[in-house]
Order: sequence, then structure tokens, then C-alpha cells
Amino acid sequence: MRKMAKRECIVGVRFDEKELDFLKKKALQEKKYCFRNGSANLPGYIRSCILEQSGWKRETYAKEVRELTYQIRKVGVNINQVTAKINSGYRERDDVRILQENQNQIEQRLKDLLKKLEEEHGSNKTDAYQAGEEGRGKTSV
Repeated sequence: MRKMAKRECIVGVRFDEKELDFLKKKALQEKKYCFRNGSANLPGYIRSCILEQSGWKRETYAKEVRELTYQIRKVGVNINQVTAKINSGYRERDDVRILQENQNQIEQRLKDLLKKLEEEHGSNKTDAYQAGEEGRGKTSV
């Protein structure tokens, strides 16, 4: 279970009815901002919109990238250890299996992170590239 952030600061914001209804509808469209009783977690939705717009998520992604980098470094150490065992004539099948599992986990986390980044910020590939064309001489907006 995720640890809840301790939020002690309160900022008052005023909305007219149309703005508030719009925000409630947007919050209800995303499951992560709906309570079990079906009502919207409006403060959570508004907080998320503001923080994402201001770049807060980029810092979160930077933390995830640092964690993945650390895990990749650990796999490198494991590879060196297994290589040393193989070169000395000692080899366990479990060592190779563990390395493969670690590598698969890291690859999956990288794919998940890339998918999140593309969903939130779009792909860096142009329409021509995605259609299989080279797109030389063309510029995309």
C-alpha cells in the first residue's frame, strides 16, 4: 500500500458552478480520482493537474530512472559474478535464471516508464515515421 503524503498546507481557490462541474466530470472520467462510493476525489484531481502542469511529474520520473539505473548496475555486478564462476569452472543454473529474471524485470519497468511518458507527453515519433515513411524534407509540428 502506498504511503499517504502528509499535506498540511491549504490553498483556497474559488470556482464558479460551471468550472466546478467541469472539474468534477473530468475527475470522474479517471478511475484513480473516484472514491469507492462513486464520488470524485476533486482535491486529488486538481492537485494532480496543477503539479503535472508545473513539472512535478518530471521529478518523479527522474527518481524512477535513478532507481532503474541502480538496478541495471546491480545486474552488471551479477553478470560479473556469474562470469567469474563460469570461468572458474563452477556454474549454477539458478545463477543464469536469476540474471534472466532480473533483466526481464528491468526491461518491463523501462517499458512501463516509456509508456507512461508517451501517454503523458506524447511520442517523439512523427506521423510519417509511425506510418513507415522516412519523412525526409518534411517538418512536423
